[in-house]
Amino acid sequence: MFATEGVKETSVRQSCPTHDDLANIACTHGKEVSFDRRAVIATCRSPLETVYLIRSGCAVCYVDLPCGRTFYPQLFIPGDFAPARVLVHGDVRVNLMALNKVTATALPRAQLFALLDERPSLYPALTQELLSSIQKCSLRGTITNFGDAQSKLVAFLAELWLRSRPDELPKVGDAIPLGITQTEIGLINGLSKAQTSRTFRELEQAGKLVRTDRLITILDPEPIREALQDFKAMGLF
Repeated sequence: MFATEGVKETSVRQSCPTHDDLANIACTHGKEVSFDRRAVIATCRSPLETVYLIRSGCAVCYVDLPCGRTFYPQLFIPGDFAPARVLVHGDVRVNLMALNKVTATALPRAQLFALLDERPSLYPALTQELLSSIQKCSLRGTITNFGDAQSKLVAFLAELWLRSRPDELPKVGDAIPLGITQTEIGLINGLSKAQTSRTFRELEQAGKLVRTDRLITILDPEPIREALQDFKAMGLF
């Protein structure tokens, strides 16, 4: 799985709740649910009726566009709140799908609103958390438009880096855990399994990385650093 810590049991600080405080609140008031691979968790045209805290596995939002293309604008990894609204405009149906086996804590909106009525001090922190989740989980919409297969996969690795270590730059020997299979990586990046395999092999042969089972070790950090610079230039973080 991705390199994320389990949800910590913390005392809630009323003045400025942290991500872990909010996760602890969700776990206290929510319900643990699980979804099989490729199961549709929710379908909506506007807000999701339930906010999900992803505990293990990965989930994605996808949209079947009128042109016949499937678009994956958001990726959720452990520790992410699948937010109450997705950034897709227009009269389209947005689906939240388990990319692989997913466990999550479900907090229905009605229950969430009741909790906020009871503890209004949580509102600013929760709002900021969901806005942050929308921003970081919406890198997908940019990455799937990166040019060739190699650019897409390097940008995907940069996304995983940014999600787990936003305040650091990658260096030689750093590792990026992969929580999804090669087929799933191809799916969300608009690549076939063969394209994904070939592109990873090309990156290995070029001395950019070493790939083992669900782990990428960086040998040349420059391509990922350049992708991070692209994200920054586009105001994505």
